[in-house]
Amino acid sequence: FSTCTNLVSVTCASAALAELSCAAFRDCSALTDLPLAAALTNLASSTFAGCSRVRRAALPAGVTSVPDNLFAGCTSLVAVAAEASVASLGSCSFAECPALTNVTFKGNAPRADDTSFEESTNAFVYYYRGATGWGNLLARRPTVMLGADGSVASLSFAAWAVRRGLASSSSAGLSAATLEAVFAAESSTRAGLVNGAVY
Repeated sequence: FSTCTNLVSVTCASAALAELSCAAFRDCSALTDLPLAAALTNLASSTFAGCSRVRRAALPAGVTSVPDNLFAGCTSLVAVAAEASVASLGSCSFAECPALTNVTFKGNAPRADDTSFEESTNAFVYYYRGATGWGNLLARRPTVMLGADGSVASLSFAAWAVRRGLASSSSAGLSAATLEAVFAAESSTRAGLVNGAVY
């Protein structure tokens, strides 16, 4: 279906659909709903790249890896929800998504390429209290801890600083190593604490 610019929606007739191939829906610029069947376990590179009308995506529980360029250039994408099964993010998986503000992970911190959120400078990464491996940044984007009810439990120092305009985790010219040094504090595990803040 790549470059089918008039394709608006796709319905998966088979609940057993487990795989979508490379660039399957790339540049389907009218597509608004993604065909993410519950049985889906394997997404390939650039599957939804350039789907500029898609606003939300929820990755099914069987997906363990977000491949390279999966949502690259999805300029209207606002929010993505990832189940606890997601363990890795590929390069540019959420790149060039200027409207993206919320990527929520239900599980432990995935391995992520430094370019996973390239040019998606408004994105904040959310995770739930009790998940492990989280720090102030994931792939150069600030993190926010949620409580069991989904409300904000604690901001990382990076998120606190970026929200107040005191710093930018996407500052041009700063390497990933420099950003990690600036935002080196571990994320808070206690509600209401902001690591790095002066009390």
